Amino acid sequence: MGETAASAEWRAKQTTHSSRFRRVMLLGVRHDAMLHLAPQLKTARVVLESAEDAAAALAACQERRFDLVIVRHPLPGTPIDEFFAGLRASGARSSRAFVLVLTEMASSGALDDLSGRRSRFANLTDFDRILSVVARQVLGVAPRAASRMMVELGLRREGRSLSRFCQVVNLSESGMLVKSGDLVPPGEEVEVVFSLPDGTPPIRSRAVVVRHTEGREPKGFALAFSDLDAATRGKIADFVRARLADA
Repeated sequence: MGETAASAEWRAKQTTHSSRFRRVMLLGVRHDAMLHLAPQLKTARVVLESAEDAAAALAACQERRFDLVIVRHPLPGTPIDEFFAGLRASGARSSRAFVLVLTEMASSGALDDLSGRRSRFANLTDFDRILSVVARQVLGVAPRAASRMMVELGLRREGRSLSRFCQVVNLSESGMLVKSGDLVPPGEEVEVVFSLPDGTPPIRSRAVVVRHTEGREPKGFALAFSDLDAATRGKIADFVRARLADA
């Protein structure tokens, strides 16, 4: 049976989707580690540069435009507020870059003061996992469809397992956006359980909180699946394709 027009259109959109992050600077994050986690970056139209020295990275960001700057904190020899001041300085080519700060430190005044619209801070211990999620975000977001299904989130709090039910705002094969008044910190891992409306068994996966919603989005957070197999991702992709075709 041949591919339908709607299916072909969906596949074309998936293939040609472009990320808003085309030039990425890595500071304190190894270039080869990023490529190991996301080999497709080698063939994607993404310029990936790295630096171990904050001064060199800052000079590059002031001379050339980067869309995303990923910083591992603390920076050796350079206060984080000084780095931000140089990056946001008038005339800097990357003054509008989105900044992701990866840190194992507890919240501090310096970080809290810098948190804003074009920056996010992830307090986490597993850098490989968060970098793999970031790599997927750099490469682009899979097509997603609006949904009103419910998802069960499994959380760990003070050594105890807790469950919370949230409404799914939209769903893709790579993750979901959920509506929730109680926010889970970016970088935290949760267990998700949800069912597609086709009567198939519930889908279970680990997921990482990527970001909190902003602007006109309903209050909540975005999750990126971290261990779905290819068959399950394909099942979700088929569901999304059908919903988009009916829209």
